[in-house]
Amino acid sequence: MKVIIVGSTHAGTNAALQILQDHPETEVTIYERHTNVSFLSCGMRA
Repeated sequence: MKVIIVGSTHAGTNAALQILQDHPETEVTIYERHTNVSFLSCGMRA
């Protein structure tokens, strides 16, 4: 499966992590209009 996520704020990065946790074979692509990825490390889990 291929998934595209538009926006890499908290919701976008969390969605990518959740998708990859539940379906590790999924190809996830994230598009962000800015040059940096915005997230808070306290909201991320590995």
